[in-house]
Amino acid sequence: MFRSKLGWMLLGLCLPVLVHGAPAKFISSGDQAFLEVTVDGSVQKIYTESNGDYKALMVLGEKNNPELLQFSYVDSSRKIATMVLELRSEKDVPSPGLQVADNKFISSLSSDADGFRDWQARFSSFPAQPTESYVITDASFADPIGIEIFDEKGGIALRIRHWLCNCPHGICFHPAGRCLMDALCGSWNCIETGNWGPECEEALQEARRCMAVLHQ
Repeated sequence: MFRSKLGWMLLGLCLPVLVHGAPAKFISSGDQAFLEVTVDGSVQKIYTESNGDYKALMVLGEKNNPELLQFSYVDSSRKIATMVLELRSEKDVPSPGLQVADNKFISSLSSDADGFRDWQARFSSFPAQPTESYVITDASFADPIGIEIFDEKGGIALRIRHWLCNCPHGICFHPAGRCLMDALCGSWNCIETGNWGPECEEALQEARRCMAVLHQ
């Protein structure tokens, strides 16, 4: 299912990434990577995947609760577009994932792990101003929702496509939330590959309409 020809790095291997003096993990295989950092005493997790011009970064909290999703892709006009979804548990409190996904923060990390510098260069280069940015608030974003990051062999099990299409979160019980996840799921193959058809743009437009309802 997942690319394994390069071999999985052992889950238990702690590598010298330092954030405020706290060690973290960096695990990479194929187009996926996982980084765990400690910021001001809180553990936060960065999951990334990439393919050509497509790259996506997801931040999860200590309970594997989603905090932010940002991604860049080639849109239907063949231009690079970037979308940021900030997931808040409280309306007026910014998501902790914002600071972790920041380009300067990622650039400040250090590690001697194989592939780390290439990963760092790629994921510290999101545009300062995204093409689109949305804030979605749901109290259950602060709770664990059963996102599995690793499989039983220590490989990276998480895929953003799976999270969107299975929607393992309380937001799905809100009609607009279900609408959003379904619409993003419907457009994700196009976002990942850059191969756009009318149905892809229609699904993305539907996602925008759903996000507008959630943002009210």
